[in-house]
Amino acid sequence: DLVQVTAYLVNMNDFGGYNEVYGEFFDSSGPARTTVAVHQLPHPHILIEIQAVAYVPQGGQ
Repeated sequence: DLVQVTAYLVNMNDFGGYNEVYGEFFDSSGPARTTVAVHQLPHPHILIEIQAVAYVPQGGQ
């Protein structure tokens, strides 16, 4: 279960599309989310990078 998502966007004009796809997987009670504008990512063709933190209860799978 995801508890936190951080997205790094090279172009904040892409936020609408990102937000639309995000909404297909999560509703308003979904994980905490931060979106950050960045100058560039490691490869020129990469426009978004997403980091997610999941929580698995002890003894859970």
